[in-house]
Amino acid sequence: LGLYENMTGTAAAVTPAGETKVVMGRFFGTKQSEDDVVRTGLAGIAAVLAQSATHPVETIKTRMQISGEGSKKVYPNVWRGAQMIIKDEGAMALYKGMSAAALREMSYSSLRFGLYEPFKRILGETDPKTTPVWKKFAAGAAAGLI
Repeated sequence: LGLYENMTGTAAAVTPAGETKVVMGRFFGTKQSEDDVVRTGLAGIAAVLAQSATHPVETIKTRMQISGEGSKKVYPNVWRGAQMIIKDEGAMALYKGMSAAALREMSYSSLRFGLYEPFKRILGETDPKTTPVWKKFAAGAAAGLI
């Protein structure tokens, strides 16, 4: 278990260029496509806000993992780690690397959340109340693979 502790997996898929043109051509220039762009942007903003709330804990966690590699742990627990970082480097040190994390969230998460609705429409969704679960699942899986 220790080898795989705190690891996350990311799947990536590449859509063939021809399919991309067909999909984009189908929705380009419509009111729905404008809503999708707005939804995608808002998803990115929400993801960055969530990341900014959790980033200090991620910073402490990463430093605890790195400090545990030697014989003596520098940060024995989360609370002590936060105290030591703030005392030695200042409170803003908890946000080191936030710009890279924000860029990742704006690109990755905005697409993942923003493409869910367009993928449902591609699968033939007409009414959200009567859409079968398999279409919702497939749309979520497709958006997650991007």
